[in-house]
Amino acid sequence: MESVKIGFVPAHREPFGEDWASKMRKRCLDVFAKIPGLEIVVPDESLTDRGFVRNDADATKVISLFQKEKVEGVIIGAMTFGDEVPRWPSPRFP
Repeated sequence: MESVKIGFVPAHREPFGEDWASKMRKRCLDVFAKIPGLEIVVPDESLTDRGFVRNDADATKVISLFQKEKVEGVIIGAMTFGDEVPRWPSPRFP
């Protein structure tokens, strides 16, 4: 079976509950693990606080991880609530 490597961005917005976000992150990873041929690349607690992407600094770290791992696609999951303010194009990533 052919596999695909996908990056997962567990986005978290403060001040919403981190414990809830952690549970949602785990639930997503548990479901992804059941999909045959799917390899998930996700930030862990050594890369970002609790493995979440909260800000541009975290996003930059995760972009580097995804480039290093050569992911073929990205899933962005709002573990609590996303930042509804559009920021594209970004000065950092035009």
